[in-house]
Amino acid sequence: MLGSKSGFDSTTACFGDLTSHIFAVETGLSSDPPMNRRVSSLDSLALISNSDLHSPANLGRNANLFFGAPDYFSMINGLRRKDKAVCGGTIELFPEEGKYHLDGHRACDFVCEPAESRRLKDCCPRCGKPLVLGVLHRVEQLADRPAGFQLRGDLPYSYIIPLPELLAEILDVGDTSKRVLAAYHKLLTACGPELTILRSLPPAEVERHGPPRLGEALQNLRAGKVFRRGGYDGVYGTIKVFDA
Repeated sequence: MLGSKSGFDSTTACFGDLTSHIFAVETGLSSDPPMNRRVSSLDSLALISNSDLHSPANLGRNANLFFGAPDYFSMINGLRRKDKAVCGGTIELFPEEGKYHLDGHRACDFVCEPAESRRLKDCCPRCGKPLVLGVLHRVEQLADRPAGFQLRGDLPYSYIIPLPELLAEILDVGDTSKRVLAAYHKLLTACGPELTILRSLPPAEVERHGPPRLGEALQNLRAGKVFRRGGYDGVYGTIKVFDA
């Protein structure tokens, strides 16, 4: 809706006299609630976050939390009111992992922050062609608030790193390798659902069924102590819980 090529800079510009019927907006993979809350025209909208349905292994890596029975009208009306008794907020990937978070030019292996893009007049310094401008750049174009702004009464949010990606970092192999898949299914069998493992089980208990340092990895994740390399121009970013 608010992408740089959409032609719209606000919900009103997009929906006109139907705007009052819009009550929620999806953040997308390359942005998160703090980025969206820099744009005051979105204040009345609940923020939701959904996974790619075409990739079964990725289901749940973005999610919306609800309390009570899985009742359509309860959920919809809860979102309309941003009712915390019904809506528990969102589970997000770190937005830097998205393929279009930062600005860059994949062909030249060049990536930069929006401030650097503006200095370069949005052109690649290596080939002179236009940079592909990312979501953070677009947010800064639309923002009327500083980074870090918090909207009073907003729904909560938290971040995860998918468990196979955590295991891959610890084991130093690809996240679809046989070692990761074996460790992953062992943990699910012993500890239960992935989101429970990532968000609430005691780290020491989880590590008893997984590789060494998994407990430390979970502690770092929950504390937000991660190392971020932003994606750009169709290249996924990377999020790590340990430094090099």
